[in-house]
Amino acid sequence: MGFSSLSSAERGREKIEAVICWLARFGFSDRKVLANLLDVTKAGNSAFFRRLASSSFIRTHEMPDIAYVGRPRILYSLTDSGYGYASMLLPDLEIKRKPALPTWITQVHSLAIQRDLIRQERDGLCASYVSEIELSRMTLAHSPDAILTRVDGSREALEIELTQKSESRIYHIFLGHVRNIGEGAYRHVRYIFRSPGLRKKYESLYLREVWPIYKVNSRTRKIELDGMNTFVSASVRSAGVFKFDLGDFSDE
Repeated sequence: MGFSSLSSAERGREKIEAVICWLARFGFSDRKVLANLLDVTKAGNSAFFRRLASSSFIRTHEMPDIAYVGRPRILYSLTDSGYGYASMLLPDLEIKRKPALPTWITQVHSLAIQRDLIRQERDGLCASYVSEIELSRMTLAHSPDAILTRVDGSREALEIELTQKSESRIYHIFLGHVRNIGEGAYRHVRYIFRSPGLRKKYESLYLREVWPIYKVNSRTRKIELDGMNTFVSASVRSAGVFKFDLGDFSDE
C-alpha cells in the first residue's frame, strides 16, 4: 500500500480510510498489524496513531500483551460514526456493527489471522481474501478463518491454530471442510500451526483411514458422536486438499 505520491493531507486521509475499511472487515486490530497494513513503521508513525486514537471514527481498548508483561497492548475498533464511514467506503459490503471485544485468546487468534493475510498478500501469494466477518454471512458447512483467492484464481481456506482443540471438534471441522470443498467453496484448506506438536496432533488424526463423524445436537448445540456412521478418508488424503504448515509467529 503506497502513499508516497500523495500530499500530506491526502496521505493522512487515505491511511485513515484504509484503517477504517480494515476494521470494518475484522472488527478490531492493533498498532503493529495496522502499521504492516499501511507498510509503515510503528515508531515512525506515532503522530498518525495518536491522531487515529483521537478520531471520532475510532475507539481504543487495552488488552494484556504477552510480549511486554505489565504493559497493555492497544486495540483499535470502530465507533458508530466509523461504521457509518465504512459503509460509504465499502458500499458492497454488508457491514454490521461488531459487539464488545471477544475473549483475550480470540483477540490473539484474530490478530494472527490478520498478520498472515497481510504477509501473504504482500508476498504475492494471494490476490484477495474474504474475512471471517464476511464469511459469517455465507452458508458454509464450516466457516474457516478466511478464504484466500490465489493469483492463479484458485480459492483456499485458511485455518490458524494456536491452541489444542478436542478431537471431536477437529474431526467435525475436517468434515466441514470436506463438504465445503465438495460444494466448490474452495479447492484446498491450509492449516498453519504455532508449534510442531500441535501440527503433529492434527496430522495424526488426518492420517487415520476412518474418521468418526460428529454432529451438532440441534437442542443442546453440543457436538455428539454419530455412532452409526463413519467417513473413509482415503479419497480426501489422495486428493491432497488438506495442507499442514508451521507458521512464523515471531512478530506477535
